[in-house]
Amino acid sequence: MYEWRMTCRRKAQVYASQRGLKLRDADFGHLEHFHYGGEKSCEALNQAIGGPKEMSILDLGCGIGASARSIVRLSGREIIGVDTNGEFIEYGRTHSPSQISYHLGTFDDFGLIYDAWFALLLFVHVQDPMSLVERVEQRCRQKGLYWVDTIIGDLSPVVDGKTWTMDVIEAAFPDGVIHCMNHYWSWWTCQRLERFFMRRSFFEELYGAEIVRKRCILYENVAEGFESGKLEGRRIVGKNCQPFEQDSRNEDVCIIEFDQIGEV
Repeated sequence: MYEWRMTCRRKAQVYASQRGLKLRDADFGHLEHFHYGGEKSCEALNQAIGGPKEMSILDLGCGIGASARSIVRLSGREIIGVDTNGEFIEYGRTHSPSQISYHLGTFDDFGLIYDAWFALLLFVHVQDPMSLVERVEQRCRQKGLYWVDTIIGDLSPVVDGKTWTMDVIEAAFPDGVIHCMNHYWSWWTCQRLERFFMRRSFFEELYGAEIVRKRCILYENVAEGFESGKLEGRRIVGKNCQPFEQDSRNEDVCIIEFDQIGEV
């Protein structure tokens, strides 16, 4: 469901090149991070994991490596990224520092060992989350050092996959600390929708009307889901993690790509 992001990135690069603009990763906004909160969530994640610089961290479902690159910038730690999408892995390999190693395939394809792990909105796509969590924890040297963002509720208008329930979360993470993200994620997704609509004509010219139409449907469904309570956000943090500051709705996390260009 994320392939449109790569199409948009390629068109954005062409647009920028034609106008002599040099885009940084941060300029892509939520095309860079495939989860809610972007850089702010990565800062909180890095703070919670703590530990020495020498530790290694597994990014399960790493996408194009945006979160991994954020952690490297913040801490210099070694990150191991795993994803099943070859285009994402190739992008990550060509746009990341040497501290990040990428693996194309499923988690079980590799005998990986690491000190901590995180998964950002990955488990909405996993059919048997409890089994995967158990296998991932078995290979973690410091059990209980993890961070998981996920959604419970009916995701059928948004993605195909098995929806988590609180029973599943509590069973998969019996010692984890569960944070309710409803308020923050509702605000964040509504802000994303509002700001996207504000520049819809620009995005239609840049990406094409069909991509924009589908993005509008996606953003509307997600924002309405959190606002109505059909969807709920959960952040599960391992028992051995450090305390961290919870995101607030006053933070400016909803960067839409090309804000640095100004009005167009």
